[in-house]
Amino acid sequence: MNKMKIENQIKNLVKEIKEKRIIDNNKINNYVLKSNIIKTKSDQIVFLKEYVKIIPYPSLYVGTEFLKCASLTKEYADFLVLLVKTDINMLDRSTVTSIYENNPELVEYLYKELSQNMNDNVAYFLGSLLGGMGVKEPQKLFELFLKNKNFVNPEPVLISAIQDTSYSHKIPKKIIGKLIKYCNSKNSHTKWNAVRVLVNRFNENPEARRKLIHLAKTNDDTKAAIAQFSGGISKENPALCLQLLQECAKTNNKSLILNNISLYVGFISKDYPIKCLAILKNWLRKFDLVMPGQHMMWSAEQIGETKCFEKIEEFLLEWIDNEIRRYTKNTYRVLEFSLPRLTYEIYKKDESHLLLLLEKIDYKQKRKSSFIVRTVETIFSEAYDQKSTSFNDSCRKLLEKIAIHQNIDTSIDQDIENPMMQTLALVQNIRLHKKQIDPAQTKRNLKQFPNIITFFGRKKLHELIDTEKNHPLVLFLSKSKVTKQFMKRIAKKIDQTDDESYKRRLMQVLLGRFHPQVILDDLNKSLEGLDTKGTKELKGQILHEGFYPGLIQLNIYTRLKKKYHTELEPKVPPKTLDVKLIIDNKNYFFEIYTPKNPKRLDYVKTAHTIDKDKTLDKIIEKFLGQLKACKGLNSPVILIIDNQNMGMDEYDIRNFLEGTLQFRIPLDGSNKKLKPYAIRANDSFNEKFEEGSLLNAIILLRRAVDDRDLKVKLYGQTYENPRAKFPIDEKTFKKIEDGLFNTGV
Repeated sequence: MNKMKIENQIKNLVKEIKEKRIIDNNKINNYVLKSNIIKTKSDQIVFLKEYVKIIPYPSLYVGTEFLKCASLTKEYADFLVLLVKTDINMLDRSTVTSIYENNPELVEYLYKELSQNMNDNVAYFLGSLLGGMGVKEPQKLFELFLKNKNFVNPEPVLISAIQDTSYSHKIPKKIIGKLIKYCNSKNSHTKWNAVRVLVNRFNENPEARRKLIHLAKTNDDTKAAIAQFSGGISKENPALCLQLLQECAKTNNKSLILNNISLYVGFISKDYPIKCLAILKNWLRKFDLVMPGQHMMWSAEQIGETKCFEKIEEFLLEWIDNEIRRYTKNTYRVLEFSLPRLTYEIYKKDESHLLLLLEKIDYKQKRKSSFIVRTVETIFSEAYDQKSTSFNDSCRKLLEKIAIHQNIDTSIDQDIENPMMQTLALVQNIRLHKKQIDPAQTKRNLKQFPNIITFFGRKKLHELIDTEKNHPLVLFLSKSKVTKQFMKRIAKKIDQTDDESYKRRLMQVLLGRFHPQVILDDLNKSLEGLDTKGTKELKGQILHEGFYPGLIQLNIYTRLKKKYHTELEPKVPPKTLDVKLIIDNKNYFFEIYTPKNPKRLDYVKTAHTIDKDKTLDKIIEKFLGQLKACKGLNSPVILIIDNQNMGMDEYDIRNFLEGTLQFRIPLDGSNKKLKPYAIRANDSFNEKFEEGSLLNAIILLRRAVDDRDLKVKLYGQTYENPRAKFPIDEKTFKKIEDGLFNTGV
């Protein structure tokens, strides 16, 4: 049988193995044996070459079979060159190193054949082969490197061989010296492998240590590599690891710190907690980090595992003092954001020592008290409902001391029952500098708003001020006086700064101070001329049941009323709807839903998901009864959702009105190609409920203060029900949107 024919048979054999998806090595060998095609070592080489070409992960098989066809021939040497050039990891390193023990003649032959090859992969492979010689006959290998000059690419050969030999024998200084020189190689692959072997195998050698520390002082690429390699010796030689990381830490590359070096600091934090904490401190101060990176927080957690709390406490107290002495914008971020987070990570498993730290900080100093408040906020936001009652009580007492010293209101929302949430509510009072409400001043401020007084009644408003200090209307009234001195002070700061981010923050402060006045001005104008007798439900809503639902209803009514005939709380027996609008002699009814904002979202300052299904269920539950009353109206009904404190978006509304978005992936029998396409499930509002078609559209709405004219304006988006019983034309929708959106009163 001629050679070409045999090769074709072998190629077909490999194709069959692939098509039959034979993966197990023993099953492959059995299949090959039964074929009776592979008869010589040359045949086996052809088979393995073809296998490498067409099988996705050939190393699983080739890595165990390549020695079975070994021979002292150029054919075999060329075959190995092909394998390592294809993938240096094709052949298991330990298997290659063990060849010398079983077949030294093969290694000697391959050494002669491969030593003149310039390819790096081939050189590293040859080094692994000679590493077996080093394990068995180290002197022979050493002499080869010190005397023989036959290698055309000696660096990779020596690096690879010496790495394997070093596990069994002491390496001569001259050869270590060669490795050290290779660290200066212009070939980056050679350089990094030399550095890696020095770090992992020769970290006790004084000359190698000096070289590594010198390299750690150079460029960022070198720092990144050395930091990574040092992680491997954090247990066997933590002292050197610390030295290297201290040098690597001296960089201006924030990304390098956050994504690379900071990880390895955690490896030695248990051995050198204070020195590692000093590294983290320098980073936070240098890079102006609002939040420490994930690796930095893990390193801080490892520092806490040491339980060296006396030394940690001393370090942190001194750090806080130093930050306050040199107070800058950068310092503000450290004390308000990054350091509280770092402190939480250190003490997250030890409440008692954290309390000792917080109680030693002088809470009467404003900036120090701010650090305490931020730290407590971080603790209970991150470990919500996981802290002990005694710890919570102690934190609460400490916060009360701060609040009383700063004349801040310690009363909190009576609806909050959870003790941890109560602590977070007190944190918010302090952070917002919520002063004790002065009832007399609040009543004087009320005089600015005659329509509010007329609508609700002076007596009832005074009772509200005296008894419900946390009512939104009372809070707004208590802050509704902006002094000229304050305005001049902020305006002067804005004019003097060139820092755009700082200027934006000052603008937000100004807007925030005006916010109560703006809301009340809008409410006062909206109530002008409103019939106090026909709006009993609205009055009760704003004063007792829910200030914001009543406010948004009034916002919508007053804006539509500016352009069209509008009725508030129209009767639709036996129900009352929220707003009726008449355009071109046609009626349009509006029902408004304002979800109750979960208290957790107000106070817990971490990311949360909103239970949107539950929210939609509540909307359906409330709205369905109203829709049933609308059956005989023969008019469009629009649902307005106050999205001020909700996470609802277009995706949710589309699913609600049209059915849940799904994707189908059918399998085409002819060409086996996947062709996904989108569909809607039969679970829309229309499908679920008979009254679903009465709903014409949903408007998602938000309220905001326009910083250009300091007026309250509404912003939103309209989503039509595609199966509405009484569709609204585009022109009318435009009129409704023009009346609602981006207009003040």
